[in-house]
Amino acid sequence: MSDWVPVEEFRRSLSLLATEWWVLVGGLAGYLFYGAWVVLTGTAVGRIVPGFADATVLTVGNAAVTGLSAVAVVAWLLVPAAVAAWLTNGWFRNRHGNLVKRYRLNHPSVLVAPPGVVLLGCLLVSLAIGSTLAVTAVALVASVHLLVRTVVYGYRVYSLSVPPLFTLFLYVTGVTLAAGWLVQATFLGSVSPSVGRLVTAAGVEQVVETGLELTGVGPSAAFAAVVAVPAFLSTAYLLAQQVAGATVRSNAPLAEPSRRPGQRFPIMPPVARTEGGRDRARPESTSDGVIEGEALSDENGGGDENVAESETAETAVEDEDGDQSSNTRVFTPDEAVPEDMETNVGSGVTTFDDTDDSSDTEADDDGWLDDTAVFSPERRDASEACPACGREIPPETTATFCPDCGERLD
Repeated sequence: MSDWVPVEEFRRSLSLLATEWWVLVGGLAGYLFYGAWVVLTGTAVGRIVPGFADATVLTVGNAAVTGLSAVAVVAWLLVPAAVAAWLTNGWFRNRHGNLVKRYRLNHPSVLVAPPGVVLLGCLLVSLAIGSTLAVTAVALVASVHLLVRTVVYGYRVYSLSVPPLFTLFLYVTGVTLAAGWLVQATFLGSVSPSVGRLVTAAGVEQVVETGLELTGVGPSAAFAAVVAVPAFLSTAYLLAQQVAGATVRSNAPLAEPSRRPGQRFPIMPPVARTEGGRDRARPESTSDGVIEGEALSDENGGGDENVAESETAETAVEDEDGDQSSNTRVFTPDEAVPEDMETNVGSGVTTFDDTDDSSDTEADDDGWLDDTAVFSPERRDASEACPACGREIPPETTATFCPDCGERLD
């Protein structure tokens, strides 16, 4: 992979489209289910409490807000948006709430490239030949997909990675899409008589007229907002993240960087004190002692790109499903070997018998209890620093690799 053009990761970003079928299928299913929800709730309010549905509960300027309009704000906008944001968050986060591994690219910016290119193409076509229904539909899908990829990008990068902010983006987009459906339903009612009867019975036209009057926008502007809001949120965040990434680089090395599983390690490690008293920072990349599965980022990348990530910590978190017991016994070279050990010279594995010959119990009938004895290197007498990241290694530890960066310690 080239340092400047991450071709392989761009191909990987394109291949992820096959796993994101839910953006289109979920959008179509949500369109139908949301329509049924609006018709059912609107009709129920009109039949159960007709006096409340038509009564004016609030006056804003010259617009009268009826009871049905007040219910619609909650039942047709806020609640569906919350459900949509919750469902969308679950598609790219694992059961621990962290970013799933398929999105953990070294160059997160390639994630937003495919929908960004499509959206840019729709904009150019609209400027050239004018806006059409087909172009608007493609632009809407691309805009929503761009927001989804932007949220994934935000979970992956180190600078300006705020998960509650991404949930807010999804929530605002959900409200916008719901409002767009209501406006579009009034046009469908004029085309199809059956749909028109359902929309009228649910009171959608009344709610839409009140909403447009309060906001002071027309139907065409409302349609444009449905496409523009997700794209605007994505663009604003991507620009802000670039500024935040530049600020982080200017303040490097970071004093005590921390990250979530799935998030890339900061671009510069903390400065560590060596035994000689000199400050030393970890180099930007490591060439030896790389653990299998560790991601190395591009040194020449821009923004938040030049980051080296170790997957050791997050793997430990994600695989921690329960207690893991082991019969492995660890000895150091200076310890005496127990007398009841029996060494298998050919395999290099030491087994020993834990049973008591003098006891006549059921354990004697079960036979030998075979354990594995692992000989570790001699313990350190003093604290040492990792040669790659500078982390202090306690003298009592027997770790072979650095728990932060995976560099071999011996």
